[in-house]
Amino acid sequence: MTAETQAFVRAHLHDDVRTLALRATPAGVDRTEALRQIAGWQTASHKLPRWAACEDVRYPVRLSMEQCSSQAAAEYKRRVVEELLEGARGVTGNIEGIESIEVIESIEGIENIESIEGIESIEGIESIGDGDSLTVGSMADLTGGLGVDFSFLAPLFATATYVERNAELCELARHNMPLLLPPTGHTLYIYNKTAEEALEELPRQTLLFLDPARRDEAGRKVFLTADCQPDVASLHDKLVARADIVMLKLSPMLDIRDALRSLPATRWVHVVEVDGEVKELLLVLAAEPQDFCTEPQISCTEQQDCCTEPQNFCTEPRISCTEPQIVCTEQRISCTERRISCTERRISCTEPRIVCTDTHRRFTFTFGEEAQAQPDYTSTIGTYLYEPSPAVMKAGAFRTLAVRYGLRKLHRDSHLYTSDTLVGDFPGRILEVLATAPMREAKTLLRDTRRANIVCRNFPLRPDELKRRLKIGDGGHEFLYATTAADGAHLLALCRQREK
Repeated sequence: MTAETQAFVRAHLHDDVRTLALRATPAGVDRTEALRQIAGWQTASHKLPRWAACEDVRYPVRLSMEQCSSQAAAEYKRRVVEELLEGARGVTGNIEGIESIEVIESIEGIENIESIEGIESIEGIESIGDGDSLTVGSMADLTGGLGVDFSFLAPLFATATYVERNAELCELARHNMPLLLPPTGHTLYIYNKTAEEALEELPRQTLLFLDPARRDEAGRKVFLTADCQPDVASLHDKLVARADIVMLKLSPMLDIRDALRSLPATRWVHVVEVDGEVKELLLVLAAEPQDFCTEPQISCTEQQDCCTEPQNFCTEPRISCTEPQIVCTEQRISCTERRISCTERRISCTEPRIVCTDTHRRFTFTFGEEAQAQPDYTSTIGTYLYEPSPAVMKAGAFRTLAVRYGLRKLHRDSHLYTSDTLVGDFPGRILEVLATAPMREAKTLLRDTRRANIVCRNFPLRPDELKRRLKIGDGGHEFLYATTAADGAHLLALCRQREK
């Protein structure tokens, strides 16, 4: 950008872009570029505040800004990778791999690659990391895009390679990354090629990250792995052979079980929810499952936070490494309520673990555990009503949720739960029940209610249809849940959401 354009952008960052588009611009100002940068910064100010706080970062077209990860999602990926690196250190030996810098520099046939070294010489850069980076090994983002995820993951590694098939995005990365990455001497490579080409030419990495494009050549949205670019299912074997850890960001529309079938090396599936909406599926792949099972035998006595007498139900004190990922403090259920023997909970390390998260809390389970769970069903709504978070709903932990938290499930297909005592750490919405009634007594139940937020779960009417039939308005502080109980009865529950 010219100096005049930069000055114009800085002067109008908080102005309405549509209004600016109708005005004349001073001489020397690239009007189209200026409007794009102002709109990009305004999007970043709430979606990527760390980027917005960094002066002179340049932004792409609006579509790229809409499709990129949010800061919350990118920070979550960073935390997951930190945990994986810490866990892998004990089983993969020396993963420092600093000599990989020399290997990358010696690759033949790579023409469009740029090394940005000496980042520590740039002044006034605020580190995007937390100052406690692991800085080990090497990573490559094979679908760099705008570079949001790359900017949060790269500081963890001594060498980081950004790969992008779009030349314009590569130019943006060359400009932005030295501004965003911490000044600690990391070596950064910008590589303008396809993921498939880079995979053939790069040496083995500690981490490979891919976020396949979810639009076809006509610009239509797609979500199946075979329709995305690159097709990670067809690259599966090459990916796991070329990295200790492979992390894939996939569409939230993708069926998790289908993804596991097409990507058999998957060890973890993170269902990532941001602001009440599932934004992405994050799959972690590795060739060997033991990479993430460093302590496959954990005794029941390590669960004593809530289990004062573990020997009462643990006749065999060795549990598979997958199960203790859920700590007792997350469950808050006494041993007498759980009564699950250790032998019933033996699940192989090779079974993928599903992590439902809002980027702050996690609920972890396996499909094997879900298949074995036997919840209690009820036809009566108690003092509290519980609705799972979108991440849990997407993952399908319907029966496990009831068993884990000691809740009664209203119906096999309703996915609502109830209890008479509060379970305050439930992963989802918690409501205090004010009154309940069968559908036929709706008028009596709602005689003093003029407005409510209507939610229908496994109910024959849609919320708009129910609202018209009951003649009540939308909104207010109360919720009206319409559902089906275990005996098939259609119930209404007038509730008030409980703040956590």
